[in-house]
Amino acid sequence: MVNDMNIDKHAVRELVLHLENESGFYRQTEMLRKNYAKKKAKDVFDPILAIKGIDSLVLNWFKTREFLQVYTRDFANTFKGRNGIANRQLVCSEILAGWTEEIEELAR
Repeated sequence: MVNDMNIDKHAVRELVLHLENESGFYRQTEMLRKNYAKKKAKDVFDPILAIKGIDSLVLNWFKTREFLQVYTRDFANTFKGRNGIANRQLVCSEILAGWTEEIEELAR
């Protein structure tokens, strides 16, 4: 486990806010959220695997022009290397926490 001191909470919060407010990212995650709701309804939802799914979308989002223009200059090294993994996992778990209510509602 990565030491909590290696986590840049400011960068994590900034990225979570950016992704939550980015319409392109939201559209990309729509099918993922529906899939998680189906799994929740079948009682086979695994949050660890859900975080991995979100992480792959976050990694793809890192390659987009919008992200590179805004965040590279401020947080260039925050999401790279061993510490970057911990920071990304925290971003993904916060995104999943934000989706919990929607997933629960869709699962009904």
